[in-house]
Amino acid sequence: MKNIGEVKFNEVRQLTEHVNTICDFNAGIKTMSISINDLEDGSCDVVFGGSGSRTDFLRMYAMLTENLTKQLYKMHPCDCIPVSLQAAAGMGISEGLEEAKKEGE
Repeated sequence: MKNIGEVKFNEVRQLTEHVNTICDFNAGIKTMSISINDLEDGSCDVVFGGSGSRTDFLRMYAMLTENLTKQLYKMHPCDCIPVSLQAAAGMGISEGLEEAKKEGE
């Protein structure tokens, strides 16, 4: 039996799929979403959804980075924010490339 967290995260997964379906039929709408469910064993379950072109995703990434920077800086006004964001982006890029290479083999 699933716990309530798993049930709700499954609802998030279904909503993400529904949003992507809506965007697929409306070329002017671009979307990118990520949801993370922390699991008891320390790992996490991730749902990523997106609709758009490579250029759209890069534009959304820039907008996300801008807004994330503003929010993090408001919470903690320090010059460590850009360094932390760059480190997180670098780690994500490295892990994403490794996973993509494995999936492509």
